[in-house]
Amino acid sequence: MSEEKALTPTFDRGTKEERDYWVGRLSGLTETAGLRPDFKRPNVYSGERARLTVEASGELLRKMSKVTSGSPFLTYAAVAAAVNVCLRRYTRLGQITIGSPARLKEGEATPPVNALPIVNEVDGSTPFKQLLLQVRESLIEAYARQGLPFERVVKSAGIEATENRCPLFDVAVAMRGLHGELPAVKNDLTLRLDARADALSVEAEYNPDLFRPESIAVFVRHLLSVLDSAFENVATSVDELEMTSPGEQEQLLRGFNDAAATSPATAAEVACVQHLFEAQAARTPGAPALVFDGEILSYKELDGRANQLAHHLRGLGVRPETRVAVCAERSTELIVAVLAVLKAGGAYVPVDPLYPHERISYILRDAGASVLLTQRKLLPELPAYDGRAVCLDDPLPSHAGNADAPPTDGAGASNLAYVIYTSGSTGKPKGVMVEHLGLCNLVAAQIAAFEIRPESRVMQFASFSFDASVSEIFTALAAGAALHLGARETLLNDFGFVEQLRKEEISVITLPPAVLSALDAEELPALRTLVSAGENCPPEVVAGWGQGRRFINAYGPTEATVCATWGVCEPDDRSEPTIGRPLANAQVYVLDENLQPAPLNTPAEIYIGGVGVARGYLNQPALTAARFIPDPYAAAPGSRLYRTGDMARYLADGRLEFLGRKDEQVKVRGYRIELGEVEAALRAAPGVRDCAVAAREDGTGGRTLVAYFVGGGEGAILRERMAETLPGYMVPSAFVKLEALPLTPNGKLDRRALPAPDRAARAERKGEFVAARTPIEQKLVEIWVELLGVEKIGVQDNLLVGIHDHFFDMGGHSLLAVCVFSRIREVFGVDLPLRLIFTSAPTVAGLAAEIERYMFEQASVSEIASMLKEMDELSDDDIQALLESESDLS
Repeated sequence: MSEEKALTPTFDRGTKEERDYWVGRLSGLTETAGLRPDFKRPNVYSGERARLTVEASGELLRKMSKVTSGSPFLTYAAVAAAVNVCLRRYTRLGQITIGSPARLKEGEATPPVNALPIVNEVDGSTPFKQLLLQVRESLIEAYARQGLPFERVVKSAGIEATENRCPLFDVAVAMRGLHGELPAVKNDLTLRLDARADALSVEAEYNPDLFRPESIAVFVRHLLSVLDSAFENVATSVDELEMTSPGEQEQLLRGFNDAAATSPATAAEVACVQHLFEAQAARTPGAPALVFDGEILSYKELDGRANQLAHHLRGLGVRPETRVAVCAERSTELIVAVLAVLKAGGAYVPVDPLYPHERISYILRDAGASVLLTQRKLLPELPAYDGRAVCLDDPLPSHAGNADAPPTDGAGASNLAYVIYTSGSTGKPKGVMVEHLGLCNLVAAQIAAFEIRPESRVMQFASFSFDASVSEIFTALAAGAALHLGARETLLNDFGFVEQLRKEEISVITLPPAVLSALDAEELPALRTLVSAGENCPPEVVAGWGQGRRFINAYGPTEATVCATWGVCEPDDRSEPTIGRPLANAQVYVLDENLQPAPLNTPAEIYIGGVGVARGYLNQPALTAARFIPDPYAAAPGSRLYRTGDMARYLADGRLEFLGRKDEQVKVRGYRIELGEVEAALRAAPGVRDCAVAAREDGTGGRTLVAYFVGGGEGAILRERMAETLPGYMVPSAFVKLEALPLTPNGKLDRRALPAPDRAARAERKGEFVAARTPIEQKLVEIWVELLGVEKIGVQDNLLVGIHDHFFDMGGHSLLAVCVFSRIREVFGVDLPLRLIFTSAPTVAGLAAEIERYMFEQASVSEIASMLKEMDELSDDDIQALLESESDLS
């Protein structure tokens, strides 16, 4: 059959053969290949369209004519093939579907109005000529079966239609003189070609509810570049076709990385971050520097206490490159300790005292910390340690040194400032080594960006063992602002936290979006600068918090000294919040697998260069070499890039849009977690033959970890074992037992097929349900119901939570666990160790028993009775009975 006959069938209501063809062709179609929208897709398609036209050069048309011989059909097929190439680069998908109108028949009075999905497998190694022939055959097959109307194609293939999007394709391509009209199928973009004798023009008709004009212009420009590259040599493989012009390459490599501002980090007189603090202490000695729990230290007082401890540390042998562990609860002593280590020339290693013993022990060993700064009350809780332990709350020896001046001969700009341990994919945390030069640069840049002034009040919110705390502490103290600390339980209790922010008139704070979503923006009128960091920031958070404030969305891995990019977000912007532009003295590239810059609007991996790149991973040279690579674009020899594993795209205006991870690292409530480390801890538990861990939506806008395991054991036991080695935020909230893990056809784990945990299963265990029996249990039930949002499972008996229900099986996670223990402290006046809920007391009954034990150890029966009376849980008769039994209970 000739090509022309194949292209001109009778247009009717379709045949069985046509239906069978389309069902087979569209089977397995899972993702639509299109441009990533600039704005959130509306729920209903408005029908609004905008247009722009781009004229291609006559030279391009002449190049194409050498292959197509001027055939309109082959010219169209060539452009359609180039659109496939562009969509592959834009989406990273191998299967591309574009739309085409029905083919006009010669002499046809009424052109057919129909849309045809043209499906092609696009392999990056395929020569363009071969792809062109493949697309040509796909078009011939589709036109031969164009009698089945589009809506019947969709229905026959079992694909669900939506109100706001074309169900089969986002991008359609049409050619004047070759096609009929494209029906209103709600696609995002239609490219209409007009091939005249001497020129080729492309009219882009697009949905303005989704795209900015510049984004469409960039796509058309990329299309024409691909065509020019393809017809320069049709044997060129798909992934080697040039999409960018030399001007765009220059923009991506240098134009977007021109933030080479001179900062204190590059000034000869400032070598280390503590020098910025010391200079501020000399300028404003009487100004408040540190505020905690009613205690206020001036800059002079804080500087003096840090100097004294620094001299003592020098006496213990602390010098440049000496690593000193700091394991302390939030307190003024904690900040004094950090400054003292730096003043002595050493590098501090933060260790969270709530970490499991095994993790603390590993960090102390791996860091080679010769000195441990801690608090007297923590000593019995810490693992065995071979070095010298110094209690910060003990008096220093009288010979510790004078407080008027810091030790001399300290560290320089290239020395270590700190080592922070992050989650590791190999199953062990890894220590990131950060030098003073990068830290000074960060501090100077963020003081300017966050508009921190001497009158500012900066809240230190992040856990001390996370790098966000570095930014909070030093930007405040280097700017002459007041650094405010909150007790751990206050920071994670909505009411207490907001009350502290309001009472202390906090003006600058950094918070993850998950925390912002739980707070009310109107309650904090004094807050002037708000920094969102740690995870993707939804536009709703910006809209709620950005009115009347400077709202900054920041991004950066620990390996790039906390922050690599930042951008101001506007509350009325309809687009997704970006992560802005590179920090001063930083270079941020979006590079493909060959370390070439990815074209505008196309996704690739983020690589970070500049003064903020960390030295590497402590004691892990192989991993350091793999993640910190030579910088091919730097002028200075020895420069390196950190390959982040994060995906992003550069927008036309130079801002970066974050697109998630390319590996198995996740962010859960702002915490960076390597799933491999969690899986290693789970796999080590007795009876577990195989396992997987995934981050899933928790129904409240946040994410939670879910563990899947094959083999023996129960979730509660496995959780307890994992809590022995992992910090609370890395212990999964739910455990699902499977017969086998789901696999893809090539034998790899299919994470998308992992089932959601069944929260409703608890409701079916009514025979095991035991209601609260005591006033303490009843109060705990009320706390759980409030924080977990548990629905009633026994309306008649008003049963909400059973005393044997497991906290994590009901949707609890580490953040809520801290809130529970904060409420316990408020209500019962006892300070329980948080690890109880991960180990021996994850139920109401278990916690009630611990509360009773602590209460009877710490208070008299009369005090307990008075407390319960205030809770309205005891009658006067009950009180009298308790008092009469006081001697027996004692």
